[in-house]
Amino acid sequence: MNIFIKRNNNVSNERGFTLIESIVAIFILLIAIVMPMAVVARALFAANYAQDQITAVYLAQEGVELVRNTRDNNVLSGSALWDQGDLSNCYGASGCYVDAVHSSNMVNVCSGTCPYVQEGVGGGISWYGNNSDWGNTKYIRTIKLSKISDYEIKVNSTVTWATRAAPRTVLVEDVITNWP
Repeated sequence: MNIFIKRNNNVSNERGFTLIESIVAIFILLIAIVMPMAVVARALFAANYAQDQITAVYLAQEGVELVRNTRDNNVLSGSALWDQGDLSNCYGASGCYVDAVHSSNMVNVCSGTCPYVQEGVGGGISWYGNNSDWGNTKYIRTIKLSKISDYEIKVNSTVTWATRAAPRTVLVEDVITNWP
């Protein structure tokens, strides 16, 4: 009589992942996901900061141009005092702000700090100025004048704002002269 003993060859010698292998795999997966997200977050912050800074530079440059425009209007109207009239409000420590929305470019003295520049939106375009019907932006523009001579004044147009609670400042400085 023959007796056959059958061996079970189906028993697997493979074992599952150990706990350490699982932790290492999860760690590598987390790094692969978190690192690109951190890079994207940093890039978005840099893009927003660049946008804020570009807007501030343009607003500061506009401040100088508004003073130049007021000077031109003084000269064209025949005023003997090219740097006076509305511009006389900008001499001194407090400075002034110019309402660029109205055609008269009204120059106003800042009491304490100057008001926020307002923004209005129409037709997909943002308009910056000082219109009480618009909403405040994060920017404050201060214009200060100092007399260099009878024919020259120095214009300092400063725009301040805060990004992530850190104060930021842009200063555009120019010297404008009287033209006969």
